[in-house]
Amino acid sequence: MNNPREYLEQVRRQLRVILLGPGEGEPGDFDHLRKRREIRGRLLDMGYSNTVLGEDILGDASSFPLHMALLDAINPDDLILVLEAGAAPLVELAVISPNLSLRDSTIVFCRREHVTGRRTTPGDLIRTFHYVAFSDDELTSCELTEEFVTAANRTSLDRAQRAGAFPWLGFSPE
Repeated sequence: MNNPREYLEQVRRQLRVILLGPGEGEPGDFDHLRKRREIRGRLLDMGYSNTVLGEDILGDASSFPLHMALLDAINPDDLILVLEAGAAPLVELAVISPNLSLRDSTIVFCRREHVTGRRTTPGDLIRTFHYVAFSDDELTSCELTEEFVTAANRTSLDRAQRAGAFPWLGFSPE
C-alpha cells in the first residue's frame, strides 16, 4: 500500500483498542462508565472499528479468576486504555503490570491526586505505566475524551511508521 493515509486508516481498522475501567456493577461509577462509552463512540467514529469495552471481551469473568480472563483476552498488539477510578481498574492494572509487553501497550488515565503529592499504593502502581492525569472537572468534559483519541492516534501513527508507511521520515522496518 503506497498511500500513507490509506495505510493509517488500515491500521486504525486493525488496531484493537480495549477500554478498561469501572463497569456497570460498580456503585458510584456511572460517570466513568458513561465516559468510557463516550470514548468508545468517539473512537468508532474516528475509524477505530475494533474498539471494545473490557466487559465486551471479558464477559462474565466472575466464574473464573479475573487475572486469567484478562490475560487470555488481551495481547501486546492491543492498545489498552484504562480509565482508573475505583478498585476494579486497579485490579486490572495489577494483573497487567508484571507483563512488560502488555504494560508498554497500556496507557492509564487517572485522577491527578493519585500520581501527585504523597505516595500511595494506587499511585505507585499507576506510575509503572504510561499515564495521563486528569481532574474531576475534566472527567465530564470533552477534553478527556480527546486525550483518549490522541493516545489512539499516536499509537496508530507509531505502528504505521514502524511498518514503513512513511519512508520520508527516515525510519525503515527491520
